[in-house]
Amino acid sequence: MRSIYKTFLASGFKVEVLPTDPDPNQRNLLFYASLENVKQDPGFIPVDKIDLADAVILKDEYPVLDMLNSEAAKRWRMLAIGSFTGDIEQRTLPLFE
Repeated sequence: MRSIYKTFLASGFKVEVLPTDPDPNQRNLLFYASLENVKQDPGFIPVDKIDLADAVILKDEYPVLDMLNSEAAKRWRMLAIGSFTGDIEQRTLPLFE
């Protein structure tokens, strides 16, 4: 997501990022991008907390977003599978009485 942020900045946008949940395993990031200043919100991630050192600017001729996001997508899938299969004995309905 840092590369998306860096790409917005490189394109001339003013950008703020709002997490939807405090838990990194449960949240999405909402990007507020505008050519004008974005109205400040106390929930925005402070700009100085976003490390762009190894983030890349995304370009059409070199599409790498899926590669960059693969670890996060894998982690999300594992958490989703765990939430559906964890403690399955307590969550199943009896098929026969």
